[in-house]
Amino acid sequence: STVIEHTSAKDAEIVAELKIENTSDMPGVSGVSAGTSYAVPKFALQMVGSLRLYEAAGTIVWQSGAVTVSEDYLSGQTPDNTNAVLRVTEDNRRRALERCADALARLLYTKMLENF
Repeated sequence: STVIEHTSAKDAEIVAELKIENTSDMPGVSGVSAGTSYAVPKFALQMVGSLRLYEAAGTIVWQSGAVTVSEDYLSGQTPDNTNAVLRVTEDNRRRALERCADALARLLYTKMLENF
């Protein structure tokens, strides 16, 4: 099993701070759905974040700069299902946010290991 110990920032030698600076959704149109004659609207979610390592005294040891990741997600809109459009779209957006956050954390971690 994994043990995670919590140490306050003032007691730690080095503190890692990951920030999600911004998220934005940009509309687009996906291809035509299989077996239908309509295009399902999609969105591109962009997430910008950064990572920095600093000493307890506040001196920055390393910083990544801004890093951007993106994920597409589909709207819940279909001609025969207008009641659940918002719920399905928000569920798809939430999953895209989770994928972006995971990708951002992995990318920043790799960048830190390669450039520290």
